[in-house]
Amino acid sequence: MAKGVVPDNRLRGSMEYISGNVLETKLLKTKSNGPMAFAQIQTASGIIEAVFFPDIFKDYEKALRSGESINLYGEIQEEFFDNDGSLIGRKIMVEEFPE
Repeated sequence: MAKGVVPDNRLRGSMEYISGNVLETKLLKTKSNGPMAFAQIQTASGIIEAVFFPDIFKDYEKALRSGESINLYGEIQEEFFDNDGSLIGRKIMVEEFPE
């Protein structure tokens, strides 16, 4: 399977790796005033929305800038019908290219 391709048979609750580019990030606060974010990620097969709760967001805030290429590991929250869906982000690996 090609990197970043989101197959239709993924099930809610499964842990998956997805590659893509950050399109947009919305910063929010939790009820207890902790920082969190929703990010739209463009993959090779569609756009997903990822949520990053405070414990994860604090480690990856810089990687969630618009235009950043990332590899995202997270828990599927909605099945990827029509190649769209959502997940809870657990880890981000930033694509670093030599200059």
